[in-house]
This record gives sequence, C-alpha cells and structure tokens, in this order.
Amino acid sequence: MDTILDRISKLQELASRPGTPEEAEAAAAKVQTLLLKHNLSLADVHAHQAGLGTISMMELPAMDSIWRAKLLGVVATAHLCRAIRTVNQAMIPEKFTILGHAHNLRVVQSVYPWLADLVPDMALSASAAHWADAELIGLETWLHSFRLGMIDGIRQAYDDARADLNDETGLVPIDDAVDEAVKEAFPDAEEHRFRGEADIRAYKLGEQAGRNVNTDTQLAHEREKILHD
Repeated sequence: MDTILDRISKLQELASRPGTPEEAEAAAAKVQTLLLKHNLSLADVHAHQAGLGTISMMELPAMDSIWRAKLLGVVATAHLCRAIRTVNQAMIPEKFTILGHAHNLRVVQSVYPWLADLVPDMALSASAAHWADAELIGLETWLHSFRLGMIDGIRQAYDDARADLNDETGLVPIDDAVDEAVKEAFPDAEEHRFRGEADIRAYKLGEQAGRNVNTDTQLAHEREKILHD
C-alpha cells in the first residue's frame, strides 16, 4: 500500500508542476483511477505524506439482537470495512470495532442506522400481510426469520450493485490494508456464523424484500467520496 501511496503522491506533484495542460490532465486522471482502484481518498494520501496510517477505527456498543449484529457485519463488509465483536471473560459481547478507511467508515455510520430502522419496520408490515402464517408459528419467530432473510437479501443487493459498478469502471476496489489492520489489531479474530431456527417461508419473503432495497445510491455516494474526498 505504501508503494501505491508513494506513486499517487508523485503523480500529484507532476499534476501540479508547470508543464503542458495535457500532462497535468493525464497525471490528475491517473490519480483518480488509482484512488478508485485501491479504495483510497486524498485524505489517505495526505495522511501517508504526514507519516500517518491509512486505517481508522470506530466503536459501537455490542448489539442486543442477532439480526442487528449480522446487519452491521453486512454493511461494514459491503463498504470495504470490517466489523469485529469483542467479548468479556464471561463471553458476553462488549462492543464492535469497525475498521476501514475514514471515508468508508462515514458511509457505514450513515447507512447502518438507516437500515437498522428499515428492517424491523418492513418486517412488521410484512407480518400484517401474512398474519395467518405469523400467528401459526409465533410472531417473534416469524419476525426474526424475516429480518434474517432481509439482511441476506440486502447483502445480495450489495453484491449485485458492486458487480455492476465494477463492470462500469473495470476496477475492483482493493481493501488489503483493512485486512492487514484487522490481523494486527485482532490476531485471534474468527469469523462468526449466526445459527438458530428460522421459518423458511418468512425468511424467503424477507430475502426478496432485502434484494429490493436500493443500495445503488449509497454505492454511488461511496464512489463519489473515493473520487473527491
């Protein structure tokens, strides 16, 4: 990553030097291409020039429900961050630490609360339309199943939108620096898989609802930050 940041810094110098407009324009265009490809912002470049790291962290309290914790992981990953849950000696979750580039962390801070409100609202609305099934298996089980399905649908929607963006630009954002930071800060971290009973019909309804959530605007917003931050 340092090599890339050094290269971008040199291109910035080239773009600002006296010379032909064509040379400056070509250097500036290359800077934007490298920023997008490597999931960096000009703030990351400036931090590198100042001798600072490129990865930031933020903390959130431990979630009181499975679906909220799962949603946070999906949103963090979709925006090229990582969510790490830490527990105390009694194995009770204490907090989540989100690692990523600062511009991506800001997107997570914006998108997660929006989805955390949307998911339970849509689950309640759907349960009213499928009240017979919800009453048969129990409302809480039905809502839980719908929420989990919806989060998986949101993940699929993110994947589809990301694939479309990659097709459009021909670039795949790189987040190796985030993974390296996770390994350094949390060497014993393990992937957590959520288990439990779920009603398949409610889950499938939620999955379809999640796939219909429009994440395109959020991804376009993220791309603009990468290009212009």
